[in-house]
Amino acid sequence: MTFTLSLDGTFRDVGDTLEYWYYKPVELSTIKPHMGPKDGGTTVQVWGKGFFDFGENSVCSFGVKSS
Repeated sequence: MTFTLSLDGTFRDVGDTLEYWYYKPVELSTIKPHMGPKDGGTTVQVWGKGFFDFGENSVCSFGVKSS
C-alpha cells in the first residue's frame, strides 16, 4: 500500500518518505502440544492463517522467554 500524507493539502511539505507496512491479524487454529516442561526444550507447532515469513528474524515468545 502506498500513500502520501500532507499537512497542508498541497503536498509541497512532503520531502521525506517512510515505508509503512500493514499486516492482517493472524488467525490461529491449533497449537501443539498444549503444555510442556517449564525449563523449555519442547518443539511447538503452530497452525493458522496470515503468518508472514520473516525468515531468520522470526521470533516466538511464551511469557518472558523468546527463541
